Amino acid sequence: MEILDIQYAYDDSKIAGKITEEMLKLHSDLRGVYLAASGTDGVCKVLKNKSLVGKVKVISNDLTTRNEQGIKTRTDPVPAWTERICAGIFSGDDFI
Repeated sequence: MEILDIQYAYDDSKIAGKITEEMLKLHSDLRGVYLAASGTDGVCKVLKNKSLVGKVKVISNDLTTRNEQGIKTRTDPVPAWTERICAGIFSGDDFI
């Protein structure tokens, strides 16, 4: 396993998405993305557009009010497959 250099998205989902796209171009075997802050929506969109959901694991601390309410009410516009990703809710199995 190789850990890539830190990339800064400055709490901006668009920047996080662009970084994800670039990392996928440079590292076609990318299997995980860790976000210490906001930007999860951008990463999720890129993974969905590239049909990589489930193939690239996302670990996120982006538990925003919008994400939390979306999980509770299921009214969030983010598709159901991203609920756990965007909420930062994982079990041990998600890292295997």
